[in-house]
Amino acid sequence: MTKQIKFNLMLNNHPVKDLEGVTEHFNIDDIYEHFQSGTLLRWLEVRDLDAQVKAVNEIQESASEREAFRKLASIFGMNLDANSLKKAEYVLLRRKEQEKRLEEQKNTRMKKDEIVREYFAEYGEILAKIVLHRDDFVLVKEYVRTMLSAYELAFHLDYMRFWDTMIYAAPLAVFAVLMNKQFRPYYLKNSAQTSDNLCLSTLNAGELIKEVLERKVDCPEIPDDNILPPSRKAFNENLGTLFSYTGGAIMTVGDVHKIPLMGSEHYFSKAVNVLSSRPKTDFWDDIEDSDKKEFMILYLSQNCTIRSHKNTSQKLTPEDVNSKFPILRGIDYICAGPTSRLIYMEV
Repeated sequence: MTKQIKFNLMLNNHPVKDLEGVTEHFNIDDIYEHFQSGTLLRWLEVRDLDAQVKAVNEIQESASEREAFRKLASIFGMNLDANSLKKAEYVLLRRKEQEKRLEEQKNTRMKKDEIVREYFAEYGEILAKIVLHRDDFVLVKEYVRTMLSAYELAFHLDYMRFWDTMIYAAPLAVFAVLMNKQFRPYYLKNSAQTSDNLCLSTLNAGELIKEVLERKVDCPEIPDDNILPPSRKAFNENLGTLFSYTGGAIMTVGDVHKIPLMGSEHYFSKAVNVLSSRPKTDFWDDIEDSDKKEFMILYLSQNCTIRSHKNTSQKLTPEDVNSKFPILRGIDYICAGPTSRLIYMEV
């Protein structure tokens, strides 16, 4: 009898040799691709994982992609929420579109000008989808990731128009770009990632957004100065609506307030109101206690210090945070004043 040779399963660019590795590096997109190709079944069979082999074989070919995602995740003890399923379906759709496009390009010799026109037309389609789904932050982030990975040149040529358009049509897209460490220097002049070969203008989005947040968070009773140019007032009012929340619109979990998107079950960011009867100068509270998740800090009130979860070498003050949008792994804070506010979003 021929001995079957064991081989590794690639998940999230990691070679996986056992079920523990599958759990550690679980990625439903990779799992589904291996399922379709038959690689997953062979990987299970050579390890004599009979229960998992049987479960995989029982997934009907007629099953919907969403159902297949759920069953594959369940086989390895994982649960997928609605957002994860939506993301997996979107990634699969993009993969199918790309495979179809590659096949068409392989079989058809296209002129260079046709390729260029198609490239920018596809980029335009991504922008249209961002605007169409402007209130669904899950989809907006996925569209922006696609845009920055597949249409980098188009964005490089278009980043100023992208700002001018999206800050009014779909402002969440701007924040999605700021989450990307490679591309955020286009809008943050003071970012540590700034490179001399990036054609940055005098635009500093960080300072513009900081001004809006200062007014909304710390001085909501002070109206915009009437001497502001109309375009600047419109910018402040439009972006400020993302942070306009009242008691009736807030879903409260402890002292964490989720700022919901209008007409959506998803939320844009979290505003943490830190109310303290005594100054906290020697004790770190953990706002987000997982160092496996990344968070972009939008705003931090005075008399407050934050850091990545359990990162004892890091201490960020409002001067380090506001207008700079640092990205942390987990969030701990110390509040040295009676009241402060922290606003952030999950990357």
